[in-house]
Amino acid sequence: MQVQVPDPKPYLVKAGAIIWIQFYGLQYDPKYFPEELKLVRFLDENRRSECNLNAYYPFGLGLRMCIGNRFELLETKIMPFHLLAHCDLKPCKKTSIPSKLKKSVVSIFSMQTEGSLWLSVVPRENSHSTQPITNTN
Repeated sequence: MQVQVPDPKPYLVKAGAIIWIQFYGLQYDPKYFPEELKLVRFLDENRRSECNLNAYYPFGLGLRMCIGNRFELLETKIMPFHLLAHCDLKPCKKTSIPSKLKKSVVSIFSMQTEGSLWLSVVPRENSHSTQPITNTN
């Protein structure tokens, strides 16, 4: 839905005034997101060219931000834990061995490989099995 404003004039906002912005309208505006569902626009290499981050607020902003934001962040942190608790990550045919690490200032603090790191996810037969604990005394 597109709204035409007849004779738009400048509007002065007084100090201390509360301003409400409807983020839903921004995210469905074809000016900012011309294609309905194109998830590749959020990949790192496409972010600057295809994604207007000034118009993307999936959970809103401020004190009344959607409570789903914290749930989603928690879910994102818990998912890798459960994946590793029930599956093994193993090299596959596309895995380059040995992996080459990036040589940059950023990679000093977080290890990053050149290109992609391909691994296969293999479910464990017994996901609760652990290494036997041996008494060293």
